[in-house]
Amino acid sequence: MRATDEQLAVVQKQVSRGTYEVNSQRVAVAILERIGVIQSRDPVTGGGGGHALLHELSARRAA
Repeated sequence: MRATDEQLAVVQKQVSRGTYEVNSQRVAVAILERIGVIQSRDPVTGGGGGHALLHELSARRAA
């Protein structure tokens, strides 16, 4: 998935203001989807991908 010029401009503004935040779980899911370890349930929007995995990761961290 490629970012649009508008999306890049928004991120650049957030970074310059110091308001950009990284969601490490979303990054991890995106990486795992990209390398084919998991697949999104909705390939059009990418929504819902990795929720079971995130639950499993969180449960293991809490243990």
